[in-house]
Amino acid sequence: MLSLPTMFAGQYSRQRWYPLLKPLPLLLLISAVVQAPEFTGKTAVLLALAGGWLGDVALLFRRGFLPGLLAFLLGHLAMAVALWQHGAGLNPWLIGLVLLVALLMQRALRPPGRVLNLAVLVYGAVLGVVAVLAIPLSFQQAGAWPLALAAGLFVLSDSLLGWNKFRRPLPTAQLWILGSYFAAQCLFVYSFLTVMA
Repeated sequence: MLSLPTMFAGQYSRQRWYPLLKPLPLLLLISAVVQAPEFTGKTAVLLALAGGWLGDVALLFRRGFLPGLLAFLLGHLAMAVALWQHGAGLNPWLIGLVLLVALLMQRALRPPGRVLNLAVLVYGAVLGVVAVLAIPLSFQQAGAWPLALAAGLFVLSDSLLGWNKFRRPLPTAQLWILGSYFAAQCLFVYSFLTVMA
């Protein structure tokens, strides 16, 4: 799949091949979902992938971090809706835990400026909601373990991205960030098209 060349281009050829390859993996996933038979949450999954695609494109530009963050945020909200439509529920204790973890994440990353601080806090909370919807749901449905793995990989990818951007550059950061990100997107799509269809 195109995710491997994109990962290596992101790490080793950011100026030449990366801008051409970065938007393609999610376009393939969107195409797969569009062509799939109707399933519960299909529109929300497509919106989630569209948000991810817009975020991917925005991050290619120098001033694209905040627009990209907003696009990913909307994509995560759409994924939360898709999970909700499949019967995922929110425990009030888990919501409190999500908010605490989002606050700790924002404090650990220390993004510059009020706008970025608030954006990272809200983003972390929404990402946490996706995780606490996906992980319990994966245990409720037979064979849905890829859903939990997808949520975990999303948290890993975004945590690495934040650390790399705000704290200190990580060696081979793009390989880890893009690898976990594309794997998460593929596993979410696989889960909806097969296990939960």
